[in-house]
Amino acid sequence: MKQFLLFLLTAFCLTAVVMSIFAGGFLHLPVWILNANPLMVVIVWAACFSACSFFFGIFTGDYSWVDRLWSTLPVVFAWYYALRGGFSPALLIAASLISVWGVRLTWNFAKKGGYTGTEDYRWSILRGRIKSPLLWQVFNLLFISFSR
Repeated sequence: MKQFLLFLLTAFCLTAVVMSIFAGGFLHLPVWILNANPLMVVIVWAACFSACSFFFGIFTGDYSWVDRLWSTLPVVFAWYYALRGGFSPALLIAASLISVWGVRLTWNFAKKGGYTGTEDYRWSILRGRIKSPLLWQVFNLLFISFSR
């Protein structure tokens, strides 16, 4: 759990730094987040979390970092879109349904030990099939970290 908290802290810091570059500095960051194209904000956010997943996979040997996010980040993104849409009834309903689904997925994932630092069993099987360390990192980058 400590590693996951460090991961989240790192990902949020990276996201803040990258977004502040787009915003023209940290002081302009809140205004940029509230005024920039929402899709652009979410793309930057997702890319930063994916990059952290990739690098944490390299440094820890655990390639399931992105798996710990797939039930929670979409909820955050949905509420961001609801905020940017003025909390219209349609967006509130959509964000609420996404949140209920995210809670269910997160609960099941946690119940199965997903946040304890246990790697998904499939990655060890695939590492055995992908013999080249370089090809494994390409797979980690393009499939595990950035395409999920």
